[in-house]
Amino acid sequence: MSTQKIESLEANLRETKNTLARMQEIMNENVEQQKASFANEKKELVERMEQLSLKIAERREN
Repeated sequence: MSTQKIESLEANLRETKNTLARMQEIMNENVEQQKASFANEKKELVERMEQLSLKIAERREN
């Protein structure tokens, strides 16, 4: 194989590795965003459940 062909293949390999690394970064960012979103949703649901539990307890007392 010629030196030029090898250099071209090496350049393509570096570009592919860089692209894969960037894709991994994007996926990691998306995962972190989803985790934060789920944590917020969980917090809101827990708060809502607590409110409903209080209402149920109040109605039982009456």
